[in-house]
Amino acid sequence: MQTSDRANVGENGQSWPTKLVVYQLAGTSSLDQLDAEALKEQGEKLFGDEYLDKRELTAFPTTNERGELVLKPKATHLLVVAEFRETLGSAWYVTYTVPKGLRDAQCKATADDEPPPMPCVYLAIEGSELTGGGFSPPGFSVGDFEAQCAVIAPPKKKKKKKKKRPEKPKAPDLNKRPPKVPGEDLSAPQAPNKPAAPSRPGR
Repeated sequence: MQTSDRANVGENGQSWPTKLVVYQLAGTSSLDQLDAEALKEQGEKLFGDEYLDKRELTAFPTTNERGELVLKPKATHLLVVAEFRETLGSAWYVTYTVPKGLRDAQCKATADDEPPPMPCVYLAIEGSELTGGGFSPPGFSVGDFEAQCAVIAPPKKKKKKKKKRPEKPKAPDLNKRPPKVPGEDLSAPQAPNKPAAPSRPGR
C-alpha cells in the first residue's frame, strides 16, 4: 500500500488518513452495480451470501505499508474500499481476482519444504483516488517494499481422451462382383435346349 503526500485531501488542502476496508467475497454478482451510498448504509449485508470476511486498514499520507492477508478457503475475489472525504466516480474501490491455482501451489510448496508463493494486491492512494489490484499502478514504486510477488498460473486442464468412434460401414460397390464361392459357377446361365420333335414311327 503506497500513499501519496496528497491523500484524502480536506477542505483546506491538507491530507488526511484514509480508512480502507478489504472484503473477501465468494463471487462477483454483488460487484456488478456497486454503490458507495448503499455500501455505507448496508455494509457487508450488501453482498448477501457472497460475503466471507472483512478487514479494516488505515493508510496514512506519505507512507508505504505492507501487510499480509489470510484468505478464506472459498474466497474468489477481494474488494478494497477507500472511505474518502470526497468520492470521485468509481475511484473509491478496486477489485482483485484470487488466482484459481493459489491454494494448490501453496500446498505443494509446503509439502516440498519450500516457501509458499505469495501473490500481491497493489494499492495506491493519490488525492481522492484508489488504484491498483492485481497489477502495480503507474508510479507505484515496487522497489520500496521487501516483497517478492509471485504470479500464480491457472491450473492446467487435463486433456480428456477422445473416445474412438466406431467406423461407419462402407457402402457396397454395386459395380464390384461378389466373391466367387467354391463350387459355384457364376457364368451366366444358358437357356435350356428346346426339346426335339419326336420321330415318326416307321411304317
